Amino acid sequence: MTDDTLHSGDPDELLLTELRRVAALLDPMPDRLVQAGRESLTWRSVDAELAALLSDSAVDDERAALVRSSAGLRAVAFESSALTIELDVLVDGPRRTLVGQLVPAAPAAVEVQTTELRTTVAADAQGVFRVENVPAGQMRLRVTGHPASDSPTETSWITI
Repeated sequence: MTDDTLHSGDPDELLLTELRRVAALLDPMPDRLVQAGRESLTWRSVDAELAALLSDSAVDDERAALVRSSAGLRAVAFESSALTIELDVLVDGPRRTLVGQLVPAAPAAVEVQTTELRTTVAADAQGVFRVENVPAGQMRLRVTGHPASDSPTETSWITI
């Protein structure tokens, strides 16, 4: 039991905490079940095509020197069979600004997905989009409505 639970004085909380502890000891969640649960999450977006990471200036040795000299600019590119997503990530403390372009250029909806946020912006006729105030951490993009692709396109997760 945690100190907070012991000091809360709520007998129901004390009982629930003790029951959780006993259940975890006597009947723990099987690792195989936990793994199956994680794998089932991949089916949430089975209709989407994956846009794999094509390049990332944070890991590219030649461009890393340029990134360090350009005040927190990171260039990332993703590619699927129908679409390329070029993305600049601008660092502003714990927040990020994303400026991207879809190739081939066309209007589409671009959803930014993070652990804290899901927001959708429109890419214009040139395929350009901008998202401000994105929290640092894991993120991916989901592009829908692009004429070059019959299905949504999702990038792999990256840390920004």
